[in-house]
Amino acid sequence: MTDYSASAWEAPILNFTRMIGGNFSKLPINCKTFGDDYAAFTVSRYSGFNGKVGDFILAFVFNIMGNSLKFK
Repeated sequence: MTDYSASAWEAPILNFTRMIGGNFSKLPINCKTFGDDYAAFTVSRYSGFNGKVGDFILAFVFNIMGNSLKFK
């Protein structure tokens, strides 16, 4: 193990730091954006039922039943 060139010991370290600083650096921002968008979508969908949980569940059940008829 006398080879101390950049490809021998620096390459894994540089690849790891590039992964953390490059690819994973946008991950928290993308997760927060997705969470905010999903929350806004869910609130807007639920507000169409005038805050009634029963209507929301009934629509969900009939949607499932309609999809099951498509599969047959």
